[in-house]
Amino acid sequence: MSTPLLQPAFTDPVLDAQRGFRAALKALAGPGLIQTLHATPSLEGLAPATYALCLALLDADTPLWLAPAFDTPAIRANLAFHCGCPLTPRRETARFALLGAEDLLDLSGFEQGNDRYPDQSCTLLVQLPSLDGGAGLAWRGPG
Repeated sequence: MSTPLLQPAFTDPVLDAQRGFRAALKALAGPGLIQTLHATPSLEGLAPATYALCLALLDADTPLWLAPAFDTPAIRANLAFHCGCPLTPRRETARFALLGAEDLLDLSGFEQGNDRYPDQSCTLLVQLPSLDGGAGLAWRGPG
């Protein structure tokens, strides 16, 4: 039997979205600090934390660009249904972008914002295979 296209989202939509949003704010305020999301749903192709962030951050006013690995019928249908976010084929019009590590080599076209209007930048949600191992990184930024 095949899996239905639409999958469950948060068990408690209001409280779970608030928890996800607070975790996102903490992560943005402290670059490099790992945040934990509890009671996260799963969706084929997305890590539970990635899906939870999408559910917490995306809405009808946040056009989303999907990297090819995430541009699947299940992801499209669930984000459209649960978040109501419009999907855009153009990086230039995206307010959010869903990427994998392999997509970080080319970030051209995404809005960077500026010091005066940082809110005009595109927020990149990057799903990584793991947070363990690999080269050490030095994080910096306005957070």
